[in-house]
Amino acid sequence: LLGQGQAWRVAFLVVGLPGLFAALAGLRIDDPGRGASEGHKAGQADRPQLADYLGFFTNPSFLYNTAGMAAVTFATGAYAAWGATFYQRVRNLTAKQAGDWIGTLTALAGLFGIALGSWAADRLLRLTRRAYLLLACFAVAIAIPFGLAGLLDPEPRSSLGMLFVAMVLMASVLGPCNTVTANVVPANQRAAGYALSIFLIHLFGDISSPLLIGFLSDLFGKPRVAASWLGEIFADLGASPILTPAGPTNLTVGMLSVIPILALGALFFLIGSRHLPADQERARRLGNEASSEEILRH
Repeated sequence: LLGQGQAWRVAFLVVGLPGLFAALAGLRIDDPGRGASEGHKAGQADRPQLADYLGFFTNPSFLYNTAGMAAVTFATGAYAAWGATFYQRVRNLTAKQAGDWIGTLTALAGLFGIALGSWAADRLLRLTRRAYLLLACFAVAIAIPFGLAGLLDPEPRSSLGMLFVAMVLMASVLGPCNTVTANVVPANQRAAGYALSIFLIHLFGDISSPLLIGFLSDLFGKPRVAASWLGEIFADLGASPILTPAGPTNLTVGMLSVIPILALGALFFLIGSRHLPADQERARRLGNEASSEEILRH
């Protein structure tokens, strides 16, 4: 409703800012002592200090996992925010058709993807301790061509089908990646680790992507930019400006920005997987965990 009556930026600020403030509030959550959530005698609750948060930035697995998750959230946030508009404006579906398709496929992709990712990651864990981030890398890498083809396919149904596959693959990283956050952070710092991770994921993910896509859509809709060599390349791919009541826009180019971001995400997961075994051991050692066999499972 806001997007129809106001500029698109107003809608995203109204919806996104409360979530950002909620994530900031989470940074001050007390972490119960080790064992409290398992019903054992807990130690003194740990209030996170600035040094604790700075320490997470020296944890390679935490950083690369968070960066990869931000890239995936960038893409899923883009589809959630602009997907219905894309199919209405570019593929000529009605507002109801576009909303119904995007809403239904997003919900189903989340259900199937989370179940698939959790199952596949635990199977892969039998072969390598890098499993969770390797699975995320493979899933995102495979999602890229489906996402690209879906955005460029002029036929709405086959386009939606390919984007559905991409969304399932992106949703499949949620279980493994959240498990990684728990595994590479000392037990008495997990609340702080999750708070920081969630804050960064949303800041650079689904808060940033709608704004960037809107900016690129407006930019490449301008006749001068559309006539540039880069604009002509996009036009040859099928990403041409479309005239709207607000002026010419090129939402296809905006949506295509998710592709290089996803490629970066796959790379982040791959690099992070190299550090994962060592960082898990370090977290267990710092958290006084008993055995290297007690890897937390999702």
